[in-house]
Amino acid sequence: MQAQARSAQSVADRAQESARSLQVQSRQAQGDASQARLNLATLNSVGEVQSQLGELKTQISKVLQSEPLVATTTTAAPVVNTSGQQTGTLVNVTA
Repeated sequence: MQAQARSAQSVADRAQESARSLQVQSRQAQGDASQARLNLATLNSVGEVQSQLGELKTQISKVLQSEPLVATTTTAAPVVNTSGQQTGTLVNVTA
């Protein structure tokens, strides 16, 4: 009877150890799955950014291929002082 009890206890101990091992493996698998989901989300974001950069590059190319910008010159209006003389251009002196 004692031999059977010891044998049953030994089987129970092995089963408990096996259950603990499975629990650890389960936690590791859950962590791996979480990391995989995070990696997938990161890859999707990178793909989206690359797509947007490609569109931006296309837009910039179109702008650069369009008519060249023409430089326009503006002449400043002369400034008349209190004596009625033209002195040049007005400078902003606000501090």
